[in-house]
Amino acid sequence: MRQLILLILLVLPSVGKAFVVSDLSGRQVTFEQPPKNIILSEGRMMYLVMALQPQSPGHNIRALADDLAKADRDTWQKLTELYPSFVNKPTVASPSTGQFDVEQAFSLNADLVIFSLNYRDNLLQSETLNRLDALSIPYLFIDYRHDLSNHLLPSMHILGQVLGQQAQAQKFSNFVQKQLNIVEQRLAENKHKQPLVLLERAAGINGPVCCRVFGQANFGAFAEMAGAINWGSSKTSGVSVDLNPETLLVEDFDIIIATTGNWSHKKQSISPPLGYSAQQSQVDSGMQALVQRTGWPQMPVVKNKQVYVIWHQYYNHPGYFVAIQVMAKWMHPSLFSDLDPQQVWQEYHQQFMPFQSSGIFWSQLP
Repeated sequence: MRQLILLILLVLPSVGKAFVVSDLSGRQVTFEQPPKNIILSEGRMMYLVMALQPQSPGHNIRALADDLAKADRDTWQKLTELYPSFVNKPTVASPSTGQFDVEQAFSLNADLVIFSLNYRDNLLQSETLNRLDALSIPYLFIDYRHDLSNHLLPSMHILGQVLGQQAQAQKFSNFVQKQLNIVEQRLAENKHKQPLVLLERAAGINGPVCCRVFGQANFGAFAEMAGAINWGSSKTSGVSVDLNPETLLVEDFDIIIATTGNWSHKKQSISPPLGYSAQQSQVDSGMQALVQRTGWPQMPVVKNKQVYVIWHQYYNHPGYFVAIQVMAKWMHPSLFSDLDPQQVWQEYHQQFMPFQSSGIFWSQLP
């Protein structure tokens, strides 16, 4: 009987047992129990939470910033239709505004606040972290935007620990690594020309204004992982930089890729409204508007119809590897003729999202 009891105790989960989590800043935080009132200092962290607990994405999320609702209305609509309780969750100010409210976090009985690593210095300077420490409110740093290739999987494992979803985090990690390996290994094993790509960031969001281009980080890194030379990487080591449109017109690009989204709530937007509610006719119309901007009709790359658009939110989405696969097919069509990113995107939703895929997330100039 004693042996049977011991065996049962060994296989039972360690409910209530303290555990230690190391975040991306190198801090170690001890939790006496899994947090139940988590504040997401950025709403788009829900992309990661959904992937880890797709069956109940919001049960331990106490409050979140409003950037998901504002920047990605399609996802927000899908989420709130399925889980209306999200509409009533309190809204917190993002650290990007410099106004994160520690007293609000305390009043909400927060037992964890999750921050992006790139805001750490600002949070230190504003004394936000000291005030959280004084109130014994734990916080962790992750990165889901700046350096996804190096930081996404560690961030998902950090969240897997605090959400009690370690197995799902490992399943996610295996899925992502498999998809990334397909592109990396094939490029390594085959000789290929690296096309020169122009990556325009949030094309058309402010009307016909041009152009903000991606630098070495983010989509710039994605393009290089897909086997291209990102033109913007020579212009800035950061995420993006604003350039005079005349600078682009003298370059001989092999391909242009613009990130776009459903920003139809912005009256000035001419952006192709990619996302869960996108219709092909609207996307085509938006693409035509982009290539009619001053000087663009004369560009050889436009005349050759080597112009593409892809969903902007991949830049901070755990499904970013799909964007790499899509770009690899555009830039090396014969090498990746058998690759089906659309099927991979659907599989991702089946395994890591609370709802199924719909709409359009990438397209080519018709």
